[in-house]
Amino acid sequence: MTTQLTQKFDANTLRFNQIAIVGGISAALLIQQPIIVVIIGAVLLAGSIDPRLAGFKRLYSSLIRPALRVAVNPSQDDPRPHNFAQGLGGVFLLLATLAFLSGWSLVGWSLAIVVAALALLNLTTSFCLGCFLYYQYRVYSRRRNP
Repeated sequence: MTTQLTQKFDANTLRFNQIAIVGGISAALLIQQPIIVVIIGAVLLAGSIDPRLAGFKRLYSSLIRPALRVAVNPSQDDPRPHNFAQGLGGVFLLLATLAFLSGWSLVGWSLAIVVAALALLNLTTSFCLGCFLYYQYRVYSRRRNP
């Protein structure tokens, strides 16, 4: 789908973002450190509010890609569904944070695992549930407001 908002970007930045989410939440669960979940949630929310604050993407493009000499994987896509998906992940991790603070660790870890599982699904199959939900909402809103 081509729109006016289609932009060129390095597709590897999205993959690194997913790897950072899966790896970070897995490490947090393994060592039982909810603060890592809080930090990942903050990074996701900040990046969805202002793409210049997308910490994992900035880390990849400014440090990881040059250090490992990874070639740019050019792609064109509408950034809005990806920003929506990132924001949705951030909201789930914010809810996980609230659960941790309330003493509901099982709920907090469950929410964090959902985010990690969906990032892993996107990483391995290129299916983004958040993007799918974004497009479904757009179709629904067009039907309601023609």
